[in-house]
Formats: sequence, structure tokens, C-alpha cells
Amino acid sequence: MAGNREFYNRKLHSLLGVIPIGLFLVIHLTVNHYAVNGAAAFNKAAGFMENLPFLLFVEVVFIYLPLLFHAIYGLYISFTASSNVGTMGYFRNWMYLLQRISGVLVLIFLVFHIYETRI
Repeated sequence: MAGNREFYNRKLHSLLGVIPIGLFLVIHLTVNHYAVNGAAAFNKAAGFMENLPFLLFVEVVFIYLPLLFHAIYGLYISFTASSNVGTMGYFRNWMYLLQRISGVLVLIFLVFHIYETRI
């Protein structure tokens, strides 16, 4: 039974990394792209996002909770998985290791970014 839980946790981890976080990233980049058209265009787009109804609920349920699960489970995977690049230096093994390292670095950036912009 524990094997099934691990399987479903990994699938949920993948799903929460692609759909809500990916959608948030697209929206975030789209709104920030308005800065290319000047400060007024960016402020209008940012004001629209700030005035969405139920914004706090949407942020917590669709951004922060999926991100929190993805981050915690990603750290669990990163620190419990074994990398065998020392004994088998194949390309895919290096990509596996670099994915874990880059995930931890992105998490550090996100914590800093959220702290600087929201808290």
C-alpha cells in the first residue's frame, strides 16, 4: 500500500508542478510583459490583477498550497534519491542530478522573491 501512496504522491507532485504553477508563471510573465509598453500599461495590468474578486482565496488555493506541496515533496525527493553520476556518468544521470540541484535553487529564489514582493 505504501508503494501506491508513493506513486500517487509523485504523480500529484508532477501535476502540481505543471498545471497550477505553470499557469501562474504564464499569467505572471504576461502581466509583467506589459512593462514593455510603459509604466501606465503595467500599472493598469497590475491593478486589474490586484482587484480580482477573491484574490486571496485564489492565491492560497491555486498558487501557495500547490507550490508548498510541490516544494516540500520536491525537497524530499531531492534529498532521498541517490545520484549515481560518480559510477555511471551518463547524460541522463547528469540531467537527473542537475534537475534536483536547479529545483532547490529555484525554491530558494522563490522564497526570496515572495518575501520581497508579498511580505
